[in-house]
Amino acid sequence: MKYVYNCFICFIIVLSVSSCTPFKGSDTIHYFTISMPQPLINKKEKAAVKARIKVCRITADGVYGRKMYFTAPPNGVFFDSCNCWAQKPAVMLTNYFSIYLGSRMAPEGKVIKVYYSLSGKILSFDANMKTKKAKLMIKLQLENNNGKILIDKIYTVQKRMKKLTASDFAQAMTEASRETASLFYQDLKKQF
Repeated sequence: MKYVYNCFICFIIVLSVSSCTPFKGSDTIHYFTISMPQPLINKKEKAAVKARIKVCRITADGVYGRKMYFTAPPNGVFFDSCNCWAQKPAVMLTNYFSIYLGSRMAPEGKVIKVYYSLSGKILSFDANMKTKKAKLMIKLQLENNNGKILIDKIYTVQKRMKKLTASDFAQAMTEASRETASLFYQDLKKQF
């Protein structure tokens, strides 16, 4: 009976978070995205990594699609049908890393013979309803043009949401993406 009660409470929370109710405009869908990074303008910082990185497709398991994904410990999982991502998280992060790293590599005019490829897999892209934290966990792998793996690491970043809303979820994921990209970039600079 306690399990049924907990499920009912989680259902009510999800309805209130998603603004989906059977009583008003439940056919309205709101779309959100993570904000893209600002290009790096500092030329001295740009020169720190003299290479080109091709960001290959970042992938994700089937659960991380366009519907926002919420967890409610210990075992609750909810998809928000009224608040969705404008693109799949894998596409958003592929674009994010392409812009972030592209603006930090050696300037276009320089001839560079060393190319690297970055691939990744999203392991977690969700919001915890109890702790009000968004969690981004991604495995990133950097490989040189000879196939040698230089970085193979799992990055985990959690960011607190002010409120349990889709907008705050998107903002927290933007911050988590920024921090993850920065951590990867610091690891990247150690390779040169």
